[in-house]
Amino acid sequence: MALNFDHLSPELCFQSAEAQDFRPTGALFPLNSYENRVYEIMLEDGSSIIGKYYRPERWTAAAITDEHRFILAADDAEIPVVLPYQLQESINDIESLAEIEGLYYTFYPKFRGREHDEITDDDRQWLGRSLARLHNVGETFSSEHRMRLTPQTYGYDSLEYILSQDFLPEDLRSSIASLLKQLL
Repeated sequence: MALNFDHLSPELCFQSAEAQDFRPTGALFPLNSYENRVYEIMLEDGSSIIGKYYRPERWTAAAITDEHRFILAADDAEIPVVLPYQLQESINDIESLAEIEGLYYTFYPKFRGREHDEITDDDRQWLGRSLARLHNVGETFSSEHRMRLTPQTYGYDSLEYILSQDFLPEDLRSSIASLLKQLL
């Protein structure tokens, strides 16, 4: 498996799209993403797809499949989600994940987000109901391959990592450790 994104080029994005029977035009637009690489890929028919390339050695195929199963479970619960495309050359049983040169990827249809600037009270109520429904799905969903969000995994383990690094000035180390332990 690849160690980083160094070889993820526009050409590789187009090759992955072509491997799934999409016909890219050669236009590619990077989108915001913290962890992975996400691109809008323009197609010859005038539409576009969203290609998501997962960070190497961060996500396993099983963990990504759990993510895709959760999206399908949310859809089954009539929660509005954007489903990944079923792919021609898939490596998982739900046919939503593929691999090219050590990089896992999937494609989604392009879907526009919020269209107005101001959030209304109706929007807030809809969002609250949607989040509650999403939590209800998550409560019954088994995801054995994904990291669990707990005080240990996202708190104490992260604090231990931060304190083990040289980038933290020595004079701040104890105060930061004390404050973070109180927060945790």
